[in-house]
Amino acid sequence: MFSFEHILWIIISFVFVALIIFFYGRKKPSFEKVLNCAIIGCIASEILKLISYIKLVPSAGGEMATPYLPLSQLPLHMCSLQIVLIIYVRYAKNKDRRDYVLAFMYPTTIVGAISAMILPRIFRTDVTPDKAFLTPVTYQFFFYHVLLIALGVIIVRSGEINWQKRHLKAALIIFFVMSFASFYLNSVFAVPTYVDGKLVSVDFSTNFFYSYQNPLGITFTAIWQWYLYVMGMYILAVSIIVLFIYPLIFAQAKRVTVLPGKKVKQCKTNG
Repeated sequence: MFSFEHILWIIISFVFVALIIFFYGRKKPSFEKVLNCAIIGCIASEILKLISYIKLVPSAGGEMATPYLPLSQLPLHMCSLQIVLIIYVRYAKNKDRRDYVLAFMYPTTIVGAISAMILPRIFRTDVTPDKAFLTPVTYQFFFYHVLLIALGVIIVRSGEINWQKRHLKAALIIFFVMSFASFYLNSVFAVPTYVDGKLVSVDFSTNFFYSYQNPLGITFTAIWQWYLYVMGMYILAVSIIVLFIYPLIFAQAKRVTVLPGKKVKQCKTNG
């Protein structure tokens, strides 16, 4: 499952995560500057991915060729969607909505990126282990996920959110909406085969949010197995979000000093 090159990439990635967080703690830039850097990193990552994957594909008859980006590379995976969310929170004017999105981003950037690095799709479909340090898209993949993990940690350390139960509810709602939408998106981009109006096979389908196929490559042979998989996926996701956010809500509540007749909250810090 893990090649030497893969393990080495994971080690390198976490060294860079640690360095980013260390320099953030030393310099303490504003959160807006952090988001500006993240946006630049995301744009550079997407450009490199586009250059790496887009191909000039001939038509069936060979009369013409057109550039084509594989459907699986559309920015509709959990980690890729963070690009849109990063841009949103950078320029959003409504603080409540901004904080709700940040609350969702905190656990999903960290857990999503770590999961992607542990089970990298590129090593199963695009890059062989012996080319792990010779292919530009490998650098794009790992360093983009380094950016996400570091950003997730900085969201908490920046003190941008005064954590409350509503932030947990918002994170769960956003996750459910996005994951539920993935069922439709994966079907829209699938390539089915019909015979006499009857569906006989699906030759290709995307797997955004891993809602159709599990990342371990275990094949489903009955629909009830898929139902169990989806149920387990939701239970795991909800558990992770709760485990990440609820301790922050509890810690925030402990900072509330109760005085006679009113409550006074401590000011947020950048620590």
